Amino acid sequence: MILVQHWYDGTPPQQGENRGSFRFDDGTMVTAAVRRPGSAMLLVAPDELDGIVWLKKDGEKILWREGDDLINGERFFAMEQLCYSDAATVSINKRALAVFDYLKHVHPDDSDETVAASMGYTPAAIQRIQDAELAQDDGYDDEEPDEDDTPEEEDGETEENPMIPFDFA
Repeated sequence: MILVQHWYDGTPPQQGENRGSFRFDDGTMVTAAVRRPGSAMLLVAPDELDGIVWLKKDGEKILWREGDDLINGERFFAMEQLCYSDAATVSINKRALAVFDYLKHVHPDDSDETVAASMGYTPAAIQRIQDAELAQDDGYDDEEPDEDDTPEEEDGETEENPMIPFDFA
């Protein structure tokens, strides 16, 4: 496991060196810094990988062992934020759909592409999220019920036609 350090060179460009620049809204121009490779540091030798339990960065676990496998924690936590929801947590994907639906209602004449772009998404990304969320819906059932699937009790009562008890007293 190797950590490669990079750094940004903000010194003025040498004559003839074209780094590119960025113009702010007020017209101010700034020269782009150049990303330069620094040093590589061996964190864990190949023969030490089996002994890794976890690796932390800035106090957060970014790698951990699950049996014989090392889990990429950064990818896991990114997907968790995007996809996981429970009673207390709403995923980024569900929030994105809520924002998309809200904007579609506020701007009904705008295309899906325009609405998605206004929130930083593409229509394809919104569609993938909609498909994924629909597949996870608790009420989603792709099987049609049979006509005779309605349970019937011994007294002839069904879910569609419940018998209401009557008190003759």
